[in-house]
Amino acid sequence: DESMEDLIHFAIAYEGVGHTDPDYYAMALIQNMIGSWNRLDATNFSNASFLTEVFAEGQWGGSKPRVHSYQAFTTSYHETGLFGTYVVAPTHPHHGIDYDLEYVTKAICQEPFKIAQRSVLAAQLDRAKAQLKAAILAHLDGTTPVCMNLGQSILTLGRTISPAELFMRIDAVSTKDIQRACDRFSEPSVVALGSTDAFSDYNQIARWSVTNLK
Repeated sequence: DESMEDLIHFAIAYEGVGHTDPDYYAMALIQNMIGSWNRLDATNFSNASFLTEVFAEGQWGGSKPRVHSYQAFTTSYHETGLFGTYVVAPTHPHHGIDYDLEYVTKAICQEPFKIAQRSVLAAQLDRAKAQLKAAILAHLDGTTPVCMNLGQSILTLGRTISPAELFMRIDAVSTKDIQRACDRFSEPSVVALGSTDAFSDYNQIARWSVTNLK
């Protein structure tokens, strides 16, 4: 596709959790800790994650960021789910190798392991809880989203859940819960579109996803 000649769009995802899984809220908090960033949105830095700080740096000391945007996502179904990160990045291959793209891909694969091992995990978790609760309240600002939330709760759980109960469940997530949930990520699913010539092959991405930072 000539319109995407210098860009790559890719997603790396793992099996997630269902709506009733004990790690449901831990996954939501991990999504928040991985975060999201878009170079066109200057407000992103107010909620900067570790990946945001890394990806927004200029390439080899230049002024261009390593990615145009990235976003962690988690989608839950009845018994399973999907957890991953979607990235849009420029490509600059040199003799078939794009070192920035390889750096970004490896960082995406290893971020869950790094979250589980960071000494600042407790502080990062507290910030993620506050941000998640704020996002929930913002989402419920209006009759339409409130009705949608009620319908979704009844369809997935068989009953409604109040914001107070949601907050209690979020607050109950511990650092050990986060570490256990991060350990569930194993074999990735990968999809890429655009300038993919220098994109890492599946076997390399799989190794980065299961070898704990090696």
